[in-house]
Amino acid sequence: EASVVAIGRCAVVVVVLVCPLSWPILRQGRFSALCFDALHARPEKFSLPLHASSAQHLHRRHHRRLTSALARDSSPPPLPQGPLGRRCLLASQAVLGVGLAASLGDAGNAARAAALRGDGGGGGVGAAVVDGLQAVGPVDVAEFPIWESEADSGAVQQLIRDAGPEGAVLGTPAADWPGLWRVVYAPHIRTLGSLALSKFDVYYDIFSVTGGGLRVRSFVRFEGPAWAGWLSAAGRVREVEPPLEVPGFGPRPTSEIDFTDFWVDLDKSQPRTMPDEADDVLRRIAAPFFIKEISRFPTLLFDPRHGLTIFRFPPLGVEIAASRIGPSGSAVRPLNR
Repeated sequence: EASVVAIGRCAVVVVVLVCPLSWPILRQGRFSALCFDALHARPEKFSLPLHASSAQHLHRRHHRRLTSALARDSSPPPLPQGPLGRRCLLASQAVLGVGLAASLGDAGNAARAAALRGDGGGGGVGAAVVDGLQAVGPVDVAEFPIWESEADSGAVQQLIRDAGPEGAVLGTPAADWPGLWRVVYAPHIRTLGSLALSKFDVYYDIFSVTGGGLRVRSFVRFEGPAWAGWLSAAGRVREVEPPLEVPGFGPRPTSEIDFTDFWVDLDKSQPRTMPDEADDVLRRIAAPFFIKEISRFPTLLFDPRHGLTIFRFPPLGVEIAASRIGPSGSAVRPLNR
């Protein structure tokens, strides 16, 4: 791909530089003749005078021809005559088209990458947002990243707009989704925590299962003045069709989480990875309150290489950002007590 882009760029430069010099030749209708002579290597057409003043002679001769051709006719040049001439002209146009397409395509890809990382003309704002979100992800850095993240809604919205629809493609789920994801931006959870006098730390552990498909485990650490523990759930996650419409952004790829198991661990340092029989009563109580229709999340940005995703929570119209902090099964941050 890099070679094609380089060839394309060179072709654009060469054609742009050569075309103005080719106007006199085209006006004289000699395009096909020159191509024919060059292909058949007629020596008399390309031999140089072998005397001391050959350079001056060639310079004067070509200067006279160029000046005479420009003075005689300023109208658009005729098409080259003959089949060989037409083929040469079409070939030059094809080279120009391929060069422009390769250069523009490369520029578009670079622009999208720059928009995601903020490397373009925006002063690195996008890069600052991405780096800021990822900086509070590691479990040994932030206690409650939703509270410690300095990203604001305006910057997150701009990052999404700059990335465009191409930045939301969900890739290959089995290869790109698995891992331990930690929520690093969720304004509605922060508001809920202030009302409940608690702080929340949210994780999604996505992993493949035998026979295909993906499963997800959710761990929510909560800590308040007199209470602490884990709220956990498990189920499947998948991409669904049709994509949901996001106001201001259009249709975006949509994932669905279908939780079927629920359990709670109070005052425990780490959550259990799966429920047991004692949690069956809680599962039966919680299951009716899980509404599948509001568990579909349109993706606004998905960058598997850097491990960052931003999706919309439709019921409240807010964005949630999560950073991948390790492979599936990685340890979450323990309780502080």
